[in-house]
Amino acid sequence: MPLALDGLPPTLFLRTLGGGVLTAGPDADGAPLLAPGKPLALLLFLALAPGRRTSREALIDLLWSDVEPDRARNALRQSLFHLRRLLGDDALAGTEELTLLRPITVDRDDFLAALEAQDFLAAVALYRGPFLPAFGVP
Repeated sequence: MPLALDGLPPTLFLRTLGGGVLTAGPDADGAPLLAPGKPLALLLFLALAPGRRTSREALIDLLWSDVEPDRARNALRQSLFHLRRLLGDDALAGTEELTLLRPITVDRDDFLAALEAQDFLAAVALYRGPFLPAFGVP
């Protein structure tokens, strides 16, 4: 698989069916690039949001509603720093509203597209389990 300039494959794969994990491809072996935690939850939300964008406030409310506002904003900054280090500085754009720019294939999108096209064999092949089972944040 060819690598991009930042050492990652040109398109990453976000598995949501049967678990939540970011890998180098749909059949990638080895350690995940990003395992369950707040950075993955943030990436999942952005990848599945309309236009792959949302506000910082929405992310704080979703992921850090149990933390005082200053600590929540700092936690978001830290998670964004972590994601930018992993995905590249140009993977996320915006200040108040964040947009995911890095190409990431999401299995849920492929599954829904197969269903819409009535390609049930492809849909069955893509299905690995329920959407984000046992995934939660405080």
